[in-house]
Amino acid sequence: MAASPGILSRSRKQVQPGLAAELKAELELLESAWPGDLPTGVIHADPLPGQRFFRGGEVSGLIDFYFACTDFLAYDLAVCLNAWCFETDGSLNVTKARLLL
Repeated sequence: MAASPGILSRSRKQVQPGLAAELKAELELLESAWPGDLPTGVIHADPLPGQRFFRGGEVSGLIDFYFACTDFLAYDLAVCLNAWCFETDGSLNVTKARLLL
């Protein structure tokens, strides 16, 4: 369902002046620096703790492959590190990170 023209015009009035140009510049910077030589393959793309099953201390199953795709293998690793290896105070648990890697 498309947004009505009134909603679009109101939302444009609320955008900070110059923000579109700033976002365009940032996207261009990201595109120019985007790595092209990292290993790729099929990834889960959403490997959060609630989507893993364990039996006897080992992973026994994975669910929710809605976002699965071919992309950088490092993406799944980064998401796992972020979701599994940080404490509630925001600090990295180095022991967990080393075990994951």
